Amino acid sequence: MELFEVHETKHSVYLIMEYLSGGTVLGLTTKKHSEAETSQILRQVIKCVEFCHNKGIMHRDIKPDNLMMKKPGDFSSIKIIDFGLA
Repeated sequence: MELFEVHETKHSVYLIMEYLSGGTVLGLTTKKHSEAETSQILRQVIKCVEFCHNKGIMHRDIKPDNLMMKKPGDFSSIKIIDFGLA
């Protein structure tokens, strides 16, 4: 998930982030998907993990709840969120 801006006030910090309307991958687990769709999702997750590892970052909490799609049904835009433990 992309971070665009950070605004700080005396009492708050506001993060302006990318809007991901596609929901989490967890929501997909109740539906049947083709092998091609499933492999596309896994390819995207592996690419994301590879990118992070090349930057020296380990997520430590990858699960369907922390995988989101940019648009509904767009398996080519999987994004990893919640780097709280990274």
